This record gives sequence, structure tokens and C-alpha cells, in this order.
Amino acid sequence: LIGVPPTGFKVYRVYNNQQEYEMERLTDSLMAIPSESRFVVRLGRALQVGEYRIKLFLLHISNTELFNLMMESIVAKNTPVREFKKQIIEEAKVQGIDCVLELDKMRLRKKTWRSPGTVYLDHQLIDKDIHVYADSEMYVEPLKEPEKMKLPTQMQVYVRRWRPSECSVDPTEEIILDTASPLDLKKKLSELSKIPVDAISVAKGVGSFPAEISCLDIENELEWDPAIQSISQTPFSLYDDGGVIYYKDNKEKIELSKIIELTNEITALTKFKTGILKERDDLQQSLAQSSAEKTKLSDQLKEMKKKAAALENNLKLTQIKHQENLSQMLADIASLKEFNETLLVTRDQLQKERDQKLAKSNELENEIATLTAAKTEILKERDDLQQSLAHSSAEKTKLSDQMRKIEEKVKELENSWKVSYKDVTLLHHKLGSG
Repeated sequence: LIGVPPTGFKVYRVYNNQQEYEMERLTDSLMAIPSESRFVVRLGRALQVGEYRIKLFLLHISNTELFNLMMESIVAKNTPVREFKKQIIEEAKVQGIDCVLELDKMRLRKKTWRSPGTVYLDHQLIDKDIHVYADSEMYVEPLKEPEKMKLPTQMQVYVRRWRPSECSVDPTEEIILDTASPLDLKKKLSELSKIPVDAISVAKGVGSFPAEISCLDIENELEWDPAIQSISQTPFSLYDDGGVIYYKDNKEKIELSKIIELTNEITALTKFKTGILKERDDLQQSLAQSSAEKTKLSDQLKEMKKKAAALENNLKLTQIKHQENLSQMLADIASLKEFNETLLVTRDQLQKERDQKLAKSNELENEIATLTAAKTEILKERDDLQQSLAHSSAEKTKLSDQMRKIEEKVKELENSWKVSYKDVTLLHHKLGSG
């Protein structure tokens, strides 16, 4: 139907919420799927046993707006992360993806909605150390330097420096923590920023990644230097990689002019926001007014859907009926074809018999002609004989009379002989006695 082998396409089932789920288990029975279910067929290699399809997203910390789907890749169970990285690099080259990836300067990590999570280490195995499932998602994160995280006990944290005197926040960087100690966190930040450990203040970013916050709120909204013994405690509650920490030099003071400048900017933005909100309210009011029309259209659409469903059912029934008729017609055609072949064979046999009988008829006609000629000849001979017999009839009568006369003379002679014999006998007798 689609011109590709069974392994060259994927089948997705579409649910009522329009979510699509790939049908991976080829041994599943279709009997469990309700009638009128929807499916989507897409070209691409189907999964084999022990394989997983992973959606890969490109993560650029320098530009948090770029959470783009990079590509899909298929990985086998028990594949080491490092081998999967090599595979990703090769597939990205083949697909012409505009991204420079180096094996030792990239990492794979868990993707939870938009937030980056656990960093996957090179020696870890897919589906053994790393739990994967249908349509799992991962981040591919290019690094500026070779990967520093080597142990699962370490924790990767994003840090952003707040500069009160400038009312600005530096670009996001990262550190690798060996322990969950707040002191260890400050030491790592001191190495990064050259701020003395005792002059560093820290606070956990609020909200989902990248945990951005207004510069006017950063001092008061964030909880700076909470009294905790571990960054896993509230309010930090860091249990996994990818958390965002703000830090500052607590000896650096905020300037009033900067606050006024930011306040003016915020006022202008607030006015702009108010205008946008008014336009939104007007639009919502307009939408509310058209609600009745929308409801009417919705009812009409439902009615049309019902009619379409009824037509589709009728079409299915008609197709089934036509299919049955077609099957019967094909069977009849096959039977007629067989009967026609039989007729052709019978015709050839009859033609052959007719030719034989025609030849025999010709022979009989020839024999009849010969016999007729012979009969004619015999009849002629018979006529000649009859004529000859008619001519000899008078002679026969004359001969008969002569024969009768001769017989009469013979009888007379016999009688004369008898008399003579008697006379002789008497004479002999007389002579003997004398």
C-alpha cells in the first residue's frame, strides 16, 4: 500500500486527546483496539526487540529559548552512553544538523518537561542504569570544555552571579559539586568568581529552569543564605543535577540610580503590559459574544460528524458488499474461464471427429460411386443376357422338339432292342436246346 517493507514504517495510535503513541509491540492483538480507532503511519525504521526510540533535544545554556527537537534516534538495550554519543554524532552529520558535537565535549542528560535533569555518565548502560521508555526524551548538551562530571555521587549545578551594583545577572555557568555541603558550594563558587568564601551569599532559583527573575525582585524574593546543613534541605531541595543557584558578593551594594532606572523601565513595561491586557480583555469579550455562534457551529459540526460517521458506516457496508460481489464475480469468472477452456477442448475434439467423419463420408461416396458404376454395368450385362435369352428362346423350343423326337426314336429303338433282345434270347435258348 505504501511501497516500503514492514520495517520501513511506524504505526501510531491517535487517542481522543490527539496524543500519538507508537505501537511498538508487534505481537499485540488488534482485538483489544476499539473500532473506529485512528492510526497514523509515518515512514522510518520500526523498532526491533530490545530497542528504544529516543527524542533528542539540543540544550544551549547560553540561549534558553532554544529547546529544539534535534532528531530521533534508536538505541539498543545495554548500549553504553559513550557509544550512544558516537552514534548521535554520526547521525547528526548524516542528517545535516547544524551543531558542532565533540565526543568529549558533550553530555546526555534527562529531560523533564523543559528542565535538564540527571547527567548520564559514559560508562552507564541504557535501560540498566538509565531508565528509558516509549518516546523517552533526552537533552544533548554541547560543552565548552571536556566533561568534568565522572561519578554518580557528584552533582552538576547551574550558577548565575547577581551583581547588585550593576543590577544585572551574569550569563549562566556551571559547577560540579563533590558533596551536598553549602560550604563546598561556596568554595566552588569562590574558585569560579574569585570572591572570598566568607563574602559569598547563595540562594536557590525559583520556578522551573532557567529560573529567571526580575532584577528588582532578586534581593527580596529569593531566600539568601538559609540555615541549612545540606543543599538537599529546604528551601534548596536539590536532589538531582540541573538545579539553578544564584550567588553574589555580599559586600557589593546596590546603587539607587540603578534601582530608579530599572523602576522606570518596569513602569514602561507595566504600561505596555496593561495595554496588552486590555487588548486581551477586548478579544475575550469579542470571543464571548461569538460564543453562541460558536456553540451553534459546534452543534452543526457534531451533526455533520454524525452524518459523516453514518456515511462512513454505509460506505464500509457498501464496500463489504461490493467486495463480496467482487469475490463472487471473480469466482464466476474463474468458473466460466474453466468452462470455456473445456468447451475449447471439446470443440477441438468435435472438429477432429467431424474431419474424420468427413473423410469417411468421402470414402463412402467414392465406394458408392464405384458400386453404382458396377451396378450399372451388371444391369447392362443382365439386359444383354435377357436379350440373348429372348433370341435363343425359339431355338430352344426347336431343339426341345428335336430332343423329344429323338427321345421318341430312342424309346422306339429301345423297344425294338428289347424285342430283338427277347428274340435273340429266345433264339439262344432255342439254339441251346437244339
